[in-house]
Amino acid sequence: MPDLTPDREVASREAIARRPERKSRGLKAVGLLGFFCLGLMLVLGGTAIAAGASDRDATVWLAIGAVVAGLLAVGLLIGSRVLLRQRAGRDGERAHQDPIQPETTAEEAERYEERYHDFPVGHAGKHERAREERSEDHQNDGKA
Repeated sequence: MPDLTPDREVASREAIARRPERKSRGLKAVGLLGFFCLGLMLVLGGTAIAAGASDRDATVWLAIGAVVAGLLAVGLLIGSRVLLRQRAGRDGERAHQDPIQPETTAEEAERYEERYHDFPVGHAGKHERAREERSEDHQNDGKA
């Protein structure tokens, strides 16, 4: 009996099987902590503005807290991104990309080109094809 599973579901299962290992999850958690600090910076900044409008003594401390949270957020986000990219380059995994989205294979790329750009699988390329057509047109114009 033939397999009736759609290609998309099969590709999704294969992508799930290729998920990055647990060693990347810690770095992703650091990036998530960076986003949390970014939100904290916004809350502290808004509170500092409100405290400044009502002439409170805590305004300076709230503003300093917002700056510190912002710097920490930027440091965590940049650090996790850089380390994830380095690890992915070393280990050959795709931790910095969506693990559910499968990579495009060479066969899929050829099928796409053939289907949507009317190129045969072994085509020379758009520019080469256009160059050949122009030279044929010039030769035909000279004969007419």
